[in-house]
Amino acid sequence: MNPQQLIEMNNEKRELLTEENERIYSNMLVYIRMASIAEHHVEEVLIDVLDHLLDAQEYGETAYDVFGKNPKEYCDELIEALPKYTLWQEIYAYRFIPYLLLCITFSLEVISVVIARIFEHPREEVQTFIINPLGILCEFFFVFLLLVLAQKYIRKSAFKQDKETIRSLFLPWLITSIIIGCVIGGNILFKKLGWLTFSVPLGLGILLSILSYALYKISFNRREK
Repeated sequence: MNPQQLIEMNNEKRELLTEENERIYSNMLVYIRMASIAEHHVEEVLIDVLDHLLDAQEYGETAYDVFGKNPKEYCDELIEALPKYTLWQEIYAYRFIPYLLLCITFSLEVISVVIARIFEHPREEVQTFIINPLGILCEFFFVFLLLVLAQKYIRKSAFKQDKETIRSLFLPWLITSIIIGCVIGGNILFKKLGWLTFSVPLGLGILLSILSYALYKISFNRREK
């Protein structure tokens, strides 16, 4: 079975858990999924853990009876036994993200040109937009940084009881806002400086948007192959 099929099976089986067991298992699921391990290994382990818990539940046992008073330690033992991603394997597993970012970048630029033609310069033939490769690289860097930080934060807070405190909600919002500001600011800065700036025709921009989206879909569907 591929990872998506295992995820669907997991979602169906989780409905059989009691409320308390489901809460504990959900924390374990988040913690294990956020580890740097191949997706198919993760989903296979999660199914095994869920089946083990469901069997125990039939005999009136709880998740704490099965995994101990500290399920996090149980998860750490499972993760330790699984093969880890190297840095390059992890980057390769998420190779679809640059294509998605390129698709979003080109699409937004195309939309901005269309809006400019309609509302700002209706009498002018606005046919191009500006692209700066350095700005795009800056965007890639900060988005990957955001993903790494988000993964670490979600994993760290998986077993915390105070998930809804003001501090726990404000910190991710603050970090996300800073990184988004860096992405926008970097793009504006590099365009202003004019380094490696290219003027892209509208038609080519549309073609690049479609091509980037196609590459994103292909790489996303093949991310575990």
